[in-house]
Amino acid sequence: MGDPELRSDETVLVRTQGVYVKSIPFEGIITNKRILLLDRAKNLLPPKEIPLVTIKDIDGGENAIRDPIVTVAVITRTGETRQMVLTFARTAGGNRSKERDEWVYTLKENVSSSFEQVINKGTPATDQARRGTRPDPSSRINVTAAPRPTAARSLPEYETEMIHPVKRIIENAPSQAPVPAREPAPPAPGFGVFCTRCGTKVPEGSGFCNRCGSAIIHPGSTMPTAPAPQPAVPAYRAPVQRPAERESQPAEPPRERPPVKAPADYQISIPPEPPVQRTAPRAYSPLYDNPPEPVATPPRPASATIQPPQKRAKKGLIARLFSPKERTPSPLNPASMPGAAPPPKKPRRALRMPGKKVFIALGIVILLVIIAVVGVVVYPMISSDSSTGNETSPSGAPVPVTTAAIGSSTPSPSGTFVVRETTPAPAAPATGVYVHVDYIGSWKGTYGMASDLQKADLSGDRFLEVVNATGPIQATFEKLDSSTKHPLIVEIYKNGGLLKNGTSSAAYGKVTLSADVK
Repeated sequence: MGDPELRSDETVLVRTQGVYVKSIPFEGIITNKRILLLDRAKNLLPPKEIPLVTIKDIDGGENAIRDPIVTVAVITRTGETRQMVLTFARTAGGNRSKERDEWVYTLKENVSSSFEQVINKGTPATDQARRGTRPDPSSRINVTAAPRPTAARSLPEYETEMIHPVKRIIENAPSQAPVPAREPAPPAPGFGVFCTRCGTKVPEGSGFCNRCGSAIIHPGSTMPTAPAPQPAVPAYRAPVQRPAERESQPAEPPRERPPVKAPADYQISIPPEPPVQRTAPRAYSPLYDNPPEPVATPPRPASATIQPPQKRAKKGLIARLFSPKERTPSPLNPASMPGAAPPPKKPRRALRMPGKKVFIALGIVILLVIIAVVGVVVYPMISSDSSTGNETSPSGAPVPVTTAAIGSSTPSPSGTFVVRETTPAPAAPATGVYVHVDYIGSWKGTYGMASDLQKADLSGDRFLEVVNATGPIQATFEKLDSSTKHPLIVEIYKNGGLLKNGTSSAAYGKVTLSADVK
């Protein structure tokens, strides 16, 4: 599809690819007369054009997914204002804000400032409809005040203020039938209802957007505003007395009580107070550290008035945390009062014998201490004697060790040594050629004739038979751990006799032997 034909006085100002309207991509072209939208992707839709004289307002912004948009307010043929949203989708991940700003600037520069005159010329039907719906001047509302009723007696001033005139509303029937309201004209073809948030076109009569879910504001309608809730205040009515009651109640003067006169012979006799007996000061007692101080009794007031207890002001949590602690009144010391008897001495507590549980606990503790001492002292002696006192031969039989006494003047102590028994190694078979490997851990290696070597990966004490041994045989074995306490022993036997042997105690030690068994 090529470019549409342009008029003689029309020039192309801006050309932009990927302008979406109602989720459909278009190529947008701005001329000095109109906006052209061309379907370059599928070539299915006819070109759409928007004259610049019908554009009322242009506004740039972003939709819910942060794509740049241009909102164009277009005046339709019926005089209604519709919105068209041009979306510059970020399909390639770039920022298209510059393209949006260029469109807004170009449209605002070229939109005609006299669009109101064009609208008034093109929409005469709306003015006639508005004139036809004016109310008939013959129908009016007259408000007349009813005459006041004549009273038989003159009312007081305060009662006349309470009487209000009664209003009567008289409505005259209209002479002509009312003109029915004009139904709204259907929207112009090519336009519809669009979401004001994301710009997506929604079906007619839909209340919410199918894409973003926001409420749809139809043209000519206003958003319903919920009235603000007002708190219910109970109406207070002061009690009002009737005029008759006010007139019937006579004013009474305040009553005065007659003064009370006392007889001349009456006299008030006050009994004398008994004399206060002062006791001699008590002698200082050596049981107390400090002598008691005399307590001064305050004089009695002439007229003591009892005041009601005042409530403490409640403090908050923070004030209680950071306020200084209130001092508690010090308790009275009866010993400091004069004439007070010394406090009785507290009886001594009787000594109690410990119970059975205490003895059991002590016995367990002593037993644990004895076991620990025996383990620390005896176990090193046993281990040292077993490691230095005896040596074993390769066959496992104990070999006595003879130690020569070094010339010294210090006699050696005599004692009993504990000898550890060792299990004798199994005897080699009486017939055949065998390789004997003895190690407490895991080991591996090869054995046999040079032309037929066998592999072995075992552990412990093993006798490995060499079948059809007619010449020199080889045996190579090694440890599979880093132990240095236990040696690896390798031996070659023929008909129960030892031909060759070797040992290794090193970590990952290796022993290699060879013998001729012809």
